[in-house]
Amino acid sequence: MQYNPKLKKVMEAIKKLLIDNDVAGSVILHQPGHGEFFFHIATSYSCAKIDNEKGAIRLRAKLNEDFKGDKKKHKQVLTDTINMISVMHDISGQLFMTFDELIQLAKKNMDIEEQRGDTSSHIQQNN
Repeated sequence: MQYNPKLKKVMEAIKKLLIDNDVAGSVILHQPGHGEFFFHIATSYSCAKIDNEKGAIRLRAKLNEDFKGDKKKHKQVLTDTINMISVMHDISGQLFMTFDELIQLAKKNMDIEEQRGDTSSHIQQNN
């Protein structure tokens, strides 16, 4: 898989903005033949973390270990985390439905074939 250096550069700048501003985000970038994606959920208000080794998202919010028994902070972080995940879920679903409809309309009404390019996550390089 080849990656696009221009997309990598832009994605690094976006990633830095998200991290520096403590904002969660899901980003998809595109140039002809290439796509790049990244999502950042490890904010100060979230108990969600990405485990790149296992390819999984982990939620960790142990009251005594992670919050020193502070029930109010524990509940707030759990609430904020689920809110973040719900918002990303809903918007991603809306985007999927919109893009799916556009692809189907283009296939039906235009003399084109769907073209898939290389996609890479923010952690992938040339393989």
